[in-house]
Amino acid sequence: MLDQIALVKKSMPDFPIISNGNVITYDDVVGNQQFTGADGIMSAEGILNNPALYLPRLGDAINDADKEVVLPTLSPLNKRT
Repeated sequence: MLDQIALVKKSMPDFPIISNGNVITYDDVVGNQQFTGADGIMSAEGILNNPALYLPRLGDAINDADKEVVLPTLSPLNKRT
């Protein structure tokens, strides 16, 4: 299945592609992204057993008191201005 996602991404490089499949560990996240070239990786079952599945993407910042970790702010989809 990941080879099909990689093929779609190669044929539509400017279109955002989200990959999903066999994502249980953070190494699976990295491997999936490297293999498919997808713009994002989604997890279904893996996130149920490990809610912090994507946390390693912050690297040493999570263990370094001298660094400030800045997470993106989410805004409501139907925000009226």
